[in-house]
Amino acid sequence: MRPTFVFLCLVGTLFFSRREAPSSNEFYVATSYVDLGEALVHRVPLAEDVSHRLPFSTILTAWLSNHRHIPPESARMFLRALVLLLSLACGSLFLSAGAPLFSAVFSLLVLWIPVVPFYGAFQELFFSTLTLTLAGLLAWRSQNPSMPRTILVSLCLGMSLTFRSVFAFFPPFLLLLEFIQDRRNFRRRWKQAVVLCVLPYLWLIPWIKMNWGLHHRFVAFEHQGADMNIVAGALGLVQGFSINCKEFVGDGPVLAWAVREVWSHPIRYVEGFFRRLAFALSLQPWLFVFGIVSAWVYRKRPECRALFLLAGYILVLYCSMAVVPRYFEPLWPLLAVLAAALPARLLEKDSPQAQSRESRLAPGILLSWPALLLIPTFFAEAAGWSHPAIDPSDSVSKAKAFDAAILRRPGEAWLWAARGKDELRGGKLAAASSSFAQAVRLAPDDRGYALDAAWARALQGFPESLFAWPSIPEGPSTPTARGINLKARLYKAVACLRSGRRSQARRHLQAFIKTHRSQTVIAGLETDRGDAVIRTIVASDKGLKDMIDGLMRARPVSERLLLLNAISELGPRFDLRAEQAELLRGRVEQQMRLNKKDEALRSLAKAEELPMTAQEFHLISLNYQDLHQYERQCRVLHRLIKDHPREAVFWSDLGICLYRRGSRAPAIGALRTAIRIDARFLPPYASLGAIYTAEGRSQEALELYDQALRFAAKGDRLLAAVENSRNILRSQVLR
Repeated sequence: MRPTFVFLCLVGTLFFSRREAPSSNEFYVATSYVDLGEALVHRVPLAEDVSHRLPFSTILTAWLSNHRHIPPESARMFLRALVLLLSLACGSLFLSAGAPLFSAVFSLLVLWIPVVPFYGAFQELFFSTLTLTLAGLLAWRSQNPSMPRTILVSLCLGMSLTFRSVFAFFPPFLLLLEFIQDRRNFRRRWKQAVVLCVLPYLWLIPWIKMNWGLHHRFVAFEHQGADMNIVAGALGLVQGFSINCKEFVGDGPVLAWAVREVWSHPIRYVEGFFRRLAFALSLQPWLFVFGIVSAWVYRKRPECRALFLLAGYILVLYCSMAVVPRYFEPLWPLLAVLAAALPARLLEKDSPQAQSRESRLAPGILLSWPALLLIPTFFAEAAGWSHPAIDPSDSVSKAKAFDAAILRRPGEAWLWAARGKDELRGGKLAAASSSFAQAVRLAPDDRGYALDAAWARALQGFPESLFAWPSIPEGPSTPTARGINLKARLYKAVACLRSGRRSQARRHLQAFIKTHRSQTVIAGLETDRGDAVIRTIVASDKGLKDMIDGLMRARPVSERLLLLNAISELGPRFDLRAEQAELLRGRVEQQMRLNKKDEALRSLAKAEELPMTAQEFHLISLNYQDLHQYERQCRVLHRLIKDHPREAVFWSDLGICLYRRGSRAPAIGALRTAIRIDARFLPPYASLGAIYTAEGRSQEALELYDQALRFAAKGDRLLAAVENSRNILRSQVLR
């Protein structure tokens, strides 16, 4: 690059990177990326889903934030300089005399005028570099669509898919447009089409393998990462909001619900799409105007078409669902490059210009960045591949995973804090307090660890350190500080309620409610329906209850009810029937242990009238079974099967219940239905085989056992029992 361009890049970056630079680690940890990345690196389970974000983004954030301790100002400066440098390289590929200069100027203006307070945060700035790299390589490939250039574009696409799934649908989209533009040459380049459609997705194989072990189903990208945006977009809203999607979707798949919702209200969805498009245009109107005019002026240049195609794809993809302003931040430097080509047109000569030195250097600059990222990307891939598939309910395996990780890295404060949270959820207060204390010793400046340690001590009956815990100073760019202070107010309120200080608890809860409501703000262009939905959500304080449920999940239901009732006295009204049902179920278990059958039956009858999940209703049916109340158990199971007809376990339990009630033929039919629904599920085989054996139908029982052993999964706990029953029955038949 010419000295002028390099000087412009460095001076502009030094000046603007220091503008509104965060003094804390907010640059990295404005989201939960750090925790997810640490869990992948150390191969330990979390209460949160580690599949919620892609591995390269979480591991890189954790590495920069917790391990390398790179100052946020330095990281911001480097990434902004890189954005400018990549903008120069992309602009050079237009072969215009002033395109690189104008690209730098426009990109500098984009970095100077932040759209939102968090503009330039790590995730968006880093993804901007990947977007510009991909844009430049696409422009370079469009000049000469050869196989080596196609492979390089595919590798860059695959690398970006391990960071964020924005370009998940771009390869087929690109190939479709290339086919429409040049069908004859496209047929001759069919091998390149195969490479573009296959190679990028090979990067996701370790991630898919990890998710198969964790969720037992195919998950290629972020697991439930876009659910809130999909739901809000299907409802016709412009901007997303934080709310439990099950409030709208229920227990079914979010995408299937969204398709049905859009099919039922197509006009509302189309209106929402154009409102989101108008919202995006309002963020940087001059960039859009210059970019669109430039794309028209340079429409015959393949480089411009490639850049415009990528920008249009990003815009359409994001506008298809609800958005927030920061989603579009990686788009602005790309539009700046497009917009820069228009004033550069004035500097062009009438005669064709020879290839400039900048355009010859541009591919090398563009390729150097993904080359530097290869090693951390492969590390993230390896972390996903080796992550253990641990059942969240398996406390023994979780404890072993934490012990092994701490043995490898005993000086990691995050590991001790994560183990403390897991022990706290399991009710091991003394162990949790010890783990949090060790985390505080290793990271004394981390206020979050100090709060968790004080909370664990308060639950042990020593709330003094929690009451003495000071709030963290808050500012416009400190979301983590606000979140920690919000937790502290709730914890202090609970400690006050436990010690009988209701007036102090009331003050803490008032501050907690006020702070939470102040954060539930949705700005932007909304439909009338959108305003109504948002007003309903805010008025119901549903997000408030979701947060309380998350923070108090491990506490006894009686304690949660005490807290929720105290909050209800201050205004918010919650639906507490789920907590009341949980309290009744706990009471039933206690009554059954004390052999108080009549009281247990009355409690179960009350619990049936309360809203519960399918799993909770299933537990009620098993309680009826333990009490030999088969009529009532059948009633509950029929209710479950009506709502969930494809659940084999409900049919299997119904078969056992009917047989014990004396209904032999319906019992056999229910068990056979369970086998048809899931041929790998062993309990109905074992039950039906026992029925056949008792009735003297030995040959049918043997055939059933053989079928079960053919389909059974290795490691199934019932596998040995079924095999033993078959062997015993076979020996009896032979005699």
